[in-house]
Amino acid sequence: MSRVGTFILLLSVCLMSCVTLEPVSIKKSSEDSLDKYKYFYINPSGDKTGSAGYVVGNQFGVFGGGKAKSTNPGDVITGSLMKQGYIRVAEIEKSMEEKTFIVSYGETGRREVDLGYTIEVTIQFTSAKTHEIICTVSGEGYGETEADDVYDAIIRCMDAVFGIKRPERERESYY
Repeated sequence: MSRVGTFILLLSVCLMSCVTLEPVSIKKSSEDSLDKYKYFYINPSGDKTGSAGYVVGNQFGVFGGGKAKSTNPGDVITGSLMKQGYIRVAEIEKSMEEKTFIVSYGETGRREVDLGYTIEVTIQFTSAKTHEIICTVSGEGYGETEADDVYDAIIRCMDAVFGIKRPERERESYY
């Protein structure tokens, strides 16, 4: 293959690996707001682990590599909330119910894209006292691994809830 052909092939693969994420959707209660709360309790979640790798072959042999990553959604959400000034509690005490909200997290979908898929997460904030929904936010993420997808999706959701504007980060690609 000529150098021009190789360049065109590499350029087309790089362009195909660009992904436009769907906008974050957020529904806030008209009767309640996170502003009136001081504490939060987060339902436990397990680690999300993902891996990515590559294999290259030429006349000298076959070579490869890879990496594995993990993230704990609860830790990412906790860090975002603590940065906003909320205090995490280990249990919901009756005397603090009125000032405490509960955070729940779940993966709610996947969307096929050019060279993989995105993962969508939904985060729900409910009142510890009334169990009414304060806010629900959903967003998707895309990265090298599923752990990256989940991390990105959570950060996008939390930024939307608190009105934080961050520049999109550059995406790494194996392709």
